Amino acid sequence: MYKRPSKNFPFFLSLFIFLLALNFFGCSKQKTSSKKKAIFDSFHREIFSPKSTDEMGFSDFSQILANAGYVSEVNNQPLTSDVLSDAGLLVLAGPMTDFNSEEIVSIEEFVKNGGNLLVLIHISQPVLPLTEKFDIQPTDAVICDPANPVEDSAQDFYITNFTDHALGTNMEKLAVFGTWGLRVKKGGAAAFVAKTSEEAWADPNQDRVYNNGELKRSYGIVATAIQGEGKVVVCADDAILINKYLKVGNNKQFGENIVSWFENKTT
Repeated sequence: MYKRPSKNFPFFLSLFIFLLALNFFGCSKQKTSSKKKAIFDSFHREIFSPKSTDEMGFSDFSQILANAGYVSEVNNQPLTSDVLSDAGLLVLAGPMTDFNSEEIVSIEEFVKNGGNLLVLIHISQPVLPLTEKFDIQPTDAVICDPANPVEDSAQDFYITNFTDHALGTNMEKLAVFGTWGLRVKKGGAAAFVAKTSEEAWADPNQDRVYNNGELKRSYGIVATAIQGEGKVVVCADDAILINKYLKVGNNKQFGENIVSWFENKTT
């Protein structure tokens, strides 16, 4: 027997189409959001570019980021909250000029809200007002360590002391080249991940020879901090992740460890 279609049929059909469209656009949004943005700053005269494939470039580290789902972009303007709003990672690869107070506030808020920050130090003065917000301070002198030289220079050496941290995973030696040292605030949010041997000293005159009065002790080289929902890694040497030196020691592994730690939201 023929049955008249229910008066509710158009309503259920509309509801079905609505739910189907919602699911489709929801999936599309999820696929789009799977790509994360890594901003490499160049506004502060950073000397290493993620696009450069030469020895002094950061293209190999940029590829490590790409393997983790990041798209790298270069920033050429002040670091405001708007610039950082859709980024997951900010890389400061050897800043040469100062950050103004507004930029420092924007970067702090970026980290607190879940963004990750990687600072690689070329000269200490420009980054000091920023890194001390995370309880990390660079020294004002280059560090020498004759215990594990890369070649013949006391300024180029391997770090072999790693704490029990994700950044030290599968690490035997990290090669550094003319590095500064790091201090962390006692009782603060930061902690060392990698340190020199006890034979290291601060070398303010950079003669690469230990002189009376120069402070000999173990110095921090890599430090981390967690602030709010975000994470911070500060490396006292900006060259350890360039293409040339990513092939030395376990530097590539170290770069992969940094990205992995940033991605792990539970530690």
